[in-house]
Amino acid sequence: MRLRCSDVWWDIEAGQDCSRITREVGEAVKTFGLPWLDAMADFETARQAVKDWPLQALGFDLAAGAVERARQRFHELVQGSADSRALRTWGRARGLTD
Repeated sequence: MRLRCSDVWWDIEAGQDCSRITREVGEAVKTFGLPWLDAMADFETARQAVKDWPLQALGFDLAAGAVERARQRFHELVQGSADSRALRTWGRARGLTD
């Protein structure tokens, strides 16, 4: 399953009848939200869905016990980060630093 990153926003103003918006939001949850959540309930499916998102993929590597792969991703993230202080602290707490 491919993730689609597009936001939909509904504008609501004071005193507005929200019944149409309520229906649209409910349909969007049924059509897109629930199927996505069902698919992401499987660990490997979720892991594959975030493989191109470095920090999320690193988290899945840690959860799967793939520590060496997580260390590799961590070092790539630190090298690509302008301000890596918080990232280094996070990685140190998870045993990803040298």
